[in-house]
Order: sequence, then structure tokens, then C-alpha cells
Amino acid sequence: LEAPIYTGHVPLLQRAHDSEHSKIVLQTRLDADDGLTDGYLQHVQTTALEIFSSPTPPNWMYWCSRRHIEWFADQTIAEGRVTYVQHSKLCITPGITVGFPVGTSVDHVPLYPHDELYKAIERKGGCLEDDSSTTTRKSDPATNNMECIHLVDAFPMVAIRSRTPTSAGMMGLDSEQRLAAQTTLKLWNILQGRFFVQKQ
Repeated sequence: LEAPIYTGHVPLLQRAHDSEHSKIVLQTRLDADDGLTDGYLQHVQTTALEIFSSPTPPNWMYWCSRRHIEWFADQTIAEGRVTYVQHSKLCITPGITVGFPVGTSVDHVPLYPHDELYKAIERKGGCLEDDSSTTTRKSDPATNNMECIHLVDAFPMVAIRSRTPTSAGMMGLDSEQRLAAQTTLKLWNILQGRFFVQKQ
């Protein structure tokens, strides 16, 4: 650990870093102003254990989701305003997880911006390549590539993103999207039941 560490549990981080060569590693992205649904990390950990414990595990794997709730401050609504976003082939930032089994170093895992991740893996793949050659373990390249990323669709919404001045580039602060009252109620029910976020 050569880079400066400004906050967090440093001994825990050191133990995790030291265990990289002897344990399955999962690294999940979550910004301070976002949140993940209850059960998401357990889902990723369970599937990772199954995948990386197989006789011929991939060299690495990504997990991500395409849908999330957005929360906006609104002077006319005490609890703020909520809406939702669902993408087709784009991974949202909260919850992006990269994993790799014993024997793989993070240096051998390709890294992509979140808005390029899905399409880059769809195009390039790479997680099933034999270390001794450039060939993959199966005959269908398209199938191989999509086995390198797991789209988590097991939850109604995977993440909540706070659109506040702390958002990257303050992006999305000026959204004027308004939802029907019934849809808004459903989103708040999800936030209360799955994210433990209360209106007040």
C-alpha cells in the first residue's frame, strides 16, 4: 500500500491487501452519496463463490446493474423528489464489482469507465482466455465475452443515487422529470423496504 490513505479502517485494508494472493477478491464501488439495496453484496458474494470455486474458473468477472433510483432535493417537497433510471447496455456506477480468484492479480484485470464497461466486455471479453494462449475455452466468442460480466437483475432497484452538489460534476441536478403519484409511492416503498431510507 504505497498510495496515501486518508480515511477508513487501515488495518482491515492492509489485511485485505495481504490476502489477495490466497483468497477470492471482490472490489465493489460505492460513492459516499449513493447506496445499495439490501442483499446486493450477499448476492454478488454468493455467485462469486460459486463461479470462482468451479474446476475451471474465469480469470476475472464483473458484476453490475442497469437500474437505480435517483433522489433530488426539492424545495416544494419536504422529503425530496425521486425518479428512476433503467439503461440498456450501461452499468451504473454504484455496485460495480470486479472479482478474481486465487492466482489472478488485479494487474491482470481490465479496467473500464462505468459507461464503457458493458460494451467493452461485450466486444473484447477476455476472462476465459487461457493464460498460455490467446484462445478461449469455448468456441463461441460472443458467449465467452458475455460470461465475463454478470448483470444483476435480482432486485427491483439495485442502487439509490443522490443528485446533490457532491455528485460528480453536479450532473443531473437540474432534472425536471416528474412521475405519477402511484409510481412515486412505489419507489418510496422500495426505498423504505429495501434501502431502509425513510421519508423523514
